[in-house]
Amino acid sequence: MKIGAHFALAALVFFSAAGAGFAGDDKTATPKEPAVSGGASSHGESQPAAASVASPAVAPAAATPAPAVPAPQSSSDEVPSETPKWDPMPASSGNPGLLTLETGETLSKGSFDIVGGVSKVSRMPATVTVLQVQPAFAYGLTDWLSFSVEFDAWNHIHVDEPAELSLSPVNALNPMYKNTIYPSVLPATGFPPAYVEDFPFAASNYGDYGELDLGFKIGLLSERRGNKLSFSVSNNFYVPTKTGYSGLIGNQVQNGRFSYEVGLQASKALMHKSFIGTVNASYRILPSASYNVAGFSTPLVLHQADQLQVGAGFIMFPDKRLQIISEYDALIFVGTATANTTYGARDPVDSIYGLRVYAAKHVALDVGYRYNLNLTSDKDRNGFVVKLAVASWRQKRETAAAQEDRLVSSCVVDKTSVAASSSDLVEATANATDSAGHPLMYSWTATGGEISGSGPYARWSHAGLAPGSYTLTARVDDGAGHSSTCMITVTLTP
Repeated sequence: MKIGAHFALAALVFFSAAGAGFAGDDKTATPKEPAVSGGASSHGESQPAAASVASPAVAPAAATPAPAVPAPQSSSDEVPSETPKWDPMPASSGNPGLLTLETGETLSKGSFDIVGGVSKVSRMPATVTVLQVQPAFAYGLTDWLSFSVEFDAWNHIHVDEPAELSLSPVNALNPMYKNTIYPSVLPATGFPPAYVEDFPFAASNYGDYGELDLGFKIGLLSERRGNKLSFSVSNNFYVPTKTGYSGLIGNQVQNGRFSYEVGLQASKALMHKSFIGTVNASYRILPSASYNVAGFSTPLVLHQADQLQVGAGFIMFPDKRLQIISEYDALIFVGTATANTTYGARDPVDSIYGLRVYAAKHVALDVGYRYNLNLTSDKDRNGFVVKLAVASWRQKRETAAAQEDRLVSSCVVDKTSVAASSSDLVEATANATDSAGHPLMYSWTATGGEISGSGPYARWSHAGLAPGSYTLTARVDDGAGHSSTCMITVTLTP
């Protein structure tokens, strides 16, 4: 199918590029800054192969460091997080993203955004179009947890073919279908009803406010924090503003049931950060409902299918004032539901192509054209997304916090000179401190001989080596994107 090909191609491009990124080295851990005995490096920086000398023949616990020599300054003394020229903007949900799809990022601590959006979607049966006005707000509680609120402030339903909806006044005299809330769509007993599955009370041209969406998003991985990609889990709670049968029939634009949705979002900057690819998947659980309706001796029921929403997209030139956005998303109805006459495809699949234009660092306008790909019986498959957003990212505070997380190391040995003919082992010690208290991991190398050790301590054997100078190197990692390297030179005398 063409639709499946679109999704397969988008997923293939994303994961192929992501895999290539995983195969490369982590740039945040590349050694850069030189140091000497007693010196240190931090933020993933280390020293070039310049010899460092410690006091000779002194035990590690009582080692006296050599006279301090200023370490050359590195021009790349930066933290993993970079301050963007343009603040990342939210999707329609309020979380960082594209037009409707989110990235795997969360707002940093203290950051927030506000977005006002207007969109139009197409549904079947009855060639229904829904104009939605949805303001949203999100706030970063921590660097990995954000809170969002989205409200359906106004949904206007337009029904082009009223006879194709069971709840339309033109079908009011049709016999009821079993014990459901719907009359049959045809004037015949036992004939299934027809309704819009995500707007089950839609009946005529009408507008009203809808439900409230409260969300929490947990960022498990973040490229801003030095990970290879960004990955998050979202939890959304949908709170209805109407619940009774008469209220829902009068409202038309919501289902009237409290529901829960869990979602996954993954994104990655690709091709030297020239675009960001993202993949989303969410599952919303919709409970069944029963209503006491005047004129009926038993409650009428509505069994709604759960909703699986999947999407993939990308944004090009995310560091430019003008950005290009493309999205594909599908709404798939899953599980048992009240019988429905769909007049064609059941699960709508949309494509969206748009632009993001920044008016200022913190303000951007998004405009996108939406087209439905598979509701071929729909007479109006055109739609749009328009959003105006304001975002404030606390990058300066985040950078300062990252600068405080410093990893410093220095190396000492119990002897810096030893006879080549002797069998003496050289005891080496790496003294390291991490200001954030992360657990540290050590690895040792030497330019000759054999070196072995556990943690900050190592022993070097020079058996079989010719007289000369040899360098012992310790690399220390804190598991949070920072590393430090220290070196010491040992001389073998004839």
